[in-house]
Amino acid sequence: MLAFDQIVEQFSGQICFDIYPEDWEAATPASDRSSNEFARHNTLLNRLVANKLIPWFRQEDDIEAKLWPSSEALGTIWEFVNGTAITFGDSRAVIVPSETIDIEELRVPREWIDIPDWVANYYIAVQVQAELGWLRIWGYATHKQLKTEGIYDPITETYALGREDIIEDLDVIWFARELCPDETVTVEPLPTLSAQRIESLLPQLSQPFSFSPRLEVEFEQWAALLANSSNVARLYQLRLNSRATATSIAAAAIAGAFKETFTRLSDFKENLEQNISSGWKTIDELLAVDNKVAWSFRLTQRSLISDPLEPEAIRELIDRIYNSSNEHRRKQAAEKLADVRTKNEEVIQALVYLTRNSKHEETRWAAAESLWAIDPGNSVAEIRRIKDLGMLLSGHPVALMAAMLEKDNGKIAILLRVYPMRGLIYLPPGLQLTVLDEEGNFFLDAEAREADNYIQLKFSGDRGELFSARVSIGEGEIIEDFVI
Repeated sequence: MLAFDQIVEQFSGQICFDIYPEDWEAATPASDRSSNEFARHNTLLNRLVANKLIPWFRQEDDIEAKLWPSSEALGTIWEFVNGTAITFGDSRAVIVPSETIDIEELRVPREWIDIPDWVANYYIAVQVQAELGWLRIWGYATHKQLKTEGIYDPITETYALGREDIIEDLDVIWFARELCPDETVTVEPLPTLSAQRIESLLPQLSQPFSFSPRLEVEFEQWAALLANSSNVARLYQLRLNSRATATSIAAAAIAGAFKETFTRLSDFKENLEQNISSGWKTIDELLAVDNKVAWSFRLTQRSLISDPLEPEAIRELIDRIYNSSNEHRRKQAAEKLADVRTKNEEVIQALVYLTRNSKHEETRWAAAESLWAIDPGNSVAEIRRIKDLGMLLSGHPVALMAAMLEKDNGKIAILLRVYPMRGLIYLPPGLQLTVLDEEGNFFLDAEAREADNYIQLKFSGDRGELFSARVSIGEGEIIEDFVI
């Protein structure tokens, strides 16, 4: 996988953007308004891309570029469908982000192609590599191309066009608007849904799925429902309500009060006997007990699998941590320093400095992870523990890790992560990690997909605040209670 500088060099004719930690912060909604992890990630990804591309469009075009139909309306659409529509002049484009590493095609949800009011002139393909800190516009296609030349997939309800048919030079759009202003074709009108049918569809589609319900009914009925903005708003709210209800029922056992056997995160630093007796161990203690601990956990220790750094490279990375004003480059330096094989005091001091002085939470966590790899006994790195949950979760061996970092505003940053155990590499698909507040209400969740080595959640809280972490799959669940 390529870093940003390599991307700019390799794709010199394409539009590339750095992604900084502050870009993620700007794209993160102030409150969680999604019903599941798919919708939450889809919203974050589309907001990120829109925030980067709209200013670029405004610089390139004299006509104001803006979100369509509105920022608020797109927030409800992202609950169900990937893609961001923007208008500029008399034209409309749909930005389609993808996190696929090897780009072979542009794949567009059918909603953007076959709902008459959603049809766009252009569909812009964007590749996002969040961990490497970049995104690029690698081409575009017209509605006419996708509709007449694209491959329609009835299983996923998408249209796909191979990269060989994609127009790579985005500047062509500006000329095409003048020469061929209408790059669309007529689509079939949608059926009219009766009020009775709408009222039967809404409850059916508002069930708390862990994915979008867009494939649960025939596309024509789904599209006809989405074509009406008031239906979209109602369905969106119903799904939020269903999530809250389902979470409250699942958390009933702990609602109102926490069990007395909660785990105090601040005690991790002292390794108190109470934590030991309740099953919480340091990483080294766990590895000593279980030599078949998941390789996925070891994969997070970069020093075990990467080539060692040369002294000159180490000095350059340390200098970047202390002197660079580019937060993304500081984060990359922290991640790379995990490749140091010996206990280098200058490296340790630089990483500790970064955990205590960076204003960006992702940078601080990157520094902490590198400290975990090269100096596990460090006072910063030691504020984490892991608990083997055994086979109690419907026969799936997993472990829960909890870690904390103090923030400069007095709050505590918290990381929860679930790993497979007993030599397994991947978590079982569908396994969920959920954070519940003191009242047992849903706060955050993550769900394992195919080939996930781990899942994690990051959030912040105040000292003395209570929360629960629930690990579940199917009918099985384990709940751990914490006080910050």
